Amino acid sequence: MSALFFAHLALVSTLAAYLPFSKLMHAGGIFLSPTRNLANNNRMKRHVNPWNAPVKVHTYEEWEDEFRAKIEAAGLPVERH
Repeated sequence: MSALFFAHLALVSTLAAYLPFSKLMHAGGIFLSPTRNLANNNRMKRHVNPWNAPVKVHTYEEWEDEFRAKIEAAGLPVERH
């Protein structure tokens, strides 16, 4: 094998090692970026996360009423009696 092959192999290996740390790695983002792939209709349609399940929200007073017996059994102070 000639020296030209090894010089080429060394340069290709150097480029392959440098590529993940270079700006060239961001070139794939042109095709994968959400701003290019999502619809631009946010003023016309309300977008709601489909994975946001509704949760039961309650105040601290309701939580304290629910766990009053356990709080008093643990010896912790309770605001209302």
